This record gives sequence, structure tokens and C-alpha cells, in this order.
Amino acid sequence: LLAMALHVSRDGFRGILLSGRPALAVVVANRNNALRAITADTSSKIEKAIEQCGANVLVMNPDDFSSGALVRACIDFVGRETVEPPLELKITASPCACSTHSHF
Repeated sequence: LLAMALHVSRDGFRGILLSGRPALAVVVANRNNALRAITADTSSKIEKAIEQCGANVLVMNPDDFSSGALVRACIDFVGRETVEPPLELKITASPCACSTHSHF
């Protein structure tokens, strides 16, 4: 995932991760600020996720797709126009005003 995050953040690429545990892979991927990972099983869900969160990583379980459908979903994902993430997902560097406790 680190290599994927580097390419996505520096080069603006999109990544596709095949995993037998896609929900877990999405959670782990989204720990990296450069990645906005989603999982979806249809083209319409992929499109909606790209629009809603500016997804740049698609996680899929290959067992859930025929080989042709898997290839089509991957081509569809990388071929979509890049969408900026919504404000809720943009990282802000403003410090906490409370400064009375640790946030880690």
C-alpha cells in the first residue's frame, strides 16, 4: 500500500487492489492520507463512489467477479475523470484549540 500511496499522491494515479478481504483492505488503505479507497461491485457503484469521495483506489474481491467483469470494472475505474475529494476529506493542518491533552 505504501508504494501505491506514493504513486497516487505524487503522480495522480489511481490504484486497484485485489483482496479476499476488501472491507479490511479499504480500512487499512484509508489510514494513508493520500488514499481514498472504496469497494464496489458494479460500475454504477464505482461511479457514485468516485463522485462522492474522489476515490483513487478501488478494492475488489476477485472471487466476486467473473474475469471479464473484473477487467471491465478495472478499466472503468481508471478511465473515469479525476474528481477532487469533498471538503470533509481534505486534511487541514490547524492545531486543536484546546491544547490541554494529547490527541495521540
